[in-house]
Amino acid sequence: MATVDSRGPVVSRTETRLRRTIVHEAAPGSYLWWLRPGDADPVARTAMPENMRPAVSEASSVRLRFVLPDPDRDGLTYRVGSPLSAAFWQGAGPVVEDRLSEVLGDVVRGLARLHRIRVWTTPAQPPGIARLRHWLDHPDLRDGGARLHRLARRAWGPAGLRRIAEWAAAAGGRTGTMLHGNLSLSAVVPTLDGTGPVELLTGAELSGGDPAFDLGWLLGELRELAFVAGTDTDPLTAAVLRAADPALLDRPARHQATVLRIVTHMRDHACAMPWTDELADYTDLISALLDAAPRSTQETLR
Repeated sequence: MATVDSRGPVVSRTETRLRRTIVHEAAPGSYLWWLRPGDADPVARTAMPENMRPAVSEASSVRLRFVLPDPDRDGLTYRVGSPLSAAFWQGAGPVVEDRLSEVLGDVVRGLARLHRIRVWTTPAQPPGIARLRHWLDHPDLRDGGARLHRLARRAWGPAGLRRIAEWAAAAGGRTGTMLHGNLSLSAVVPTLDGTGPVELLTGAELSGGDPAFDLGWLLGELRELAFVAGTDTDPLTAAVLRAADPALLDRPARHQATVLRIVTHMRDHACAMPWTDELADYTDLISALLDAAPRSTQETLR
C-alpha cells in the first residue's frame, strides 16, 4: 500500500546508495519529486542561489519549462505534471520513441536559452564530475570502486586515465556560460500526449563552462543506451544532433563530455551498486571512444 505524508501518496520509489527518489501525487496531475543523496554520495544538494532563479525561469518557453527545486530536509523537491521521466519511456517502441525524439529536440533547443545566462563567479563543478575526479585521484578506494580502477587502468593504460583526468579537471566549474549539469533522460519529464511544455528538472547541478558540455553529456547517455541495446543507430541521438547548434558538435568539450558521462556512470555503478562483469564491456567502449577521439579533443579546454 502506498504510504502518505504531507506531500501526498507515494506513487514510486527508487533508492540506490547514490540517490533516493520518491515521487508523491500531491493532487491530480501534480507530482512532487523528492530527491535525496544516498550514503555513497553524502553531500546534500542545495537549491540554486535565489538571485539566479529569475534568469533561469525566464529561459522557459511554451515548449520547455525549467523546473526549479525547493529545499526539502536533506534533499530537494520538484513539482511537475507527471510521475514518469523520459528514462521510463525510452525503449518503449517506435510510437513513444517518435514522441521522445520531439521531446529531446525541445530540450536541446531550450538549452540554448539557458546557455545565454552568464556566470560571473566561479561555480562548483557538477557533482558527477567531482565524484569522478575523486575516484581517479584515489585508486585505493574499497570494493567496486577499486576493482573498476584496476580494470580501467589495464584497459586504458596510464595515458588513457591521465587524459580522462585532464578532461574532467576542465569540465565545468568555470565562469562563462551557465551549464545545466547532469543533463539526463531521468531529468526530462515529458507529456507524451503532446500537451503542455516538456519539464526539465534544473538547479541541483548548475555550473559554468562550455555549453558543448551539456550536449556531450546527454549524447554520452544515449551512446551508452545504444551500446547496451547493441545498436549503432538511435533515433534519440539523431534527434539531438538535428536540434543542436552545429558549432557545439565540433568543440572538444562535446566529445570529452560524452566520454566523461559514460565513465562517471561506470564509477557510480561500481561504487554504489553490486558489481557486474558488464563493466568490462564498458571499458572496451571507452577504449574505442578514446581511440576515435578527433585530434582536437586531445586539447584540454581552459
